[in-house]
Amino acid sequence: MVALGALSTLGAGCSGIRVRPDGTPLPQDCPREALDAMAEMGIGPSAPMESMSVIVDERLGERGKARLVEGPVVGYLNEPYKHLPVRTRLFGQVWTGGELVIVRYDAIQVPGERRRPFCAEVDDSGGQEKDPASPKGVAIIQDNVAAASVVARYGEIDPSRPRGRLYIYGDVDELPPDVRDSLKK
Repeated sequence: MVALGALSTLGAGCSGIRVRPDGTPLPQDCPREALDAMAEMGIGPSAPMESMSVIVDERLGERGKARLVEGPVVGYLNEPYKHLPVRTRLFGQVWTGGELVIVRYDAIQVPGERRRPFCAEVDDSGGQEKDPASPKGVAIIQDNVAAASVVARYGEIDPSRPRGRLYIYGDVDELPPDVRDSLKK
């Protein structure tokens, strides 16, 4: 009899990704071919506090609550980033197993060009907080618009950046009271 370890390998989507018991991915280096492709495009890992604005899943519209389904995902830039135009498509994977939803993109396609390897993740892989009422395999998140960072290694959390919550509101007064009060300090 073979005992199963605490970690497994995901078989679909981004193959070869090691995951935790809750199904969320472990940190992983960006593949060499993606780093080379990004260098050819003149794009390197994002500097601290630098991010691109993305529509996480193109199937879900641009604003409002979103139901991300675990598995493959295609998003796009909704604002230019460096020399990448709006509507540049991002291809990747969504994981919903833990308390946070994790989205990693592993390919990019600039309009009119071929698809190329690429490494970026939503919210620097600290993840977005999902609604606790989310059903298995689904993450209900506050908004389909999010910040994503270009990375050389997936899952590396920058401790200087706030983690786990993404608030997109039209007015500060609409924020939850604890968040609003923390901004006044």
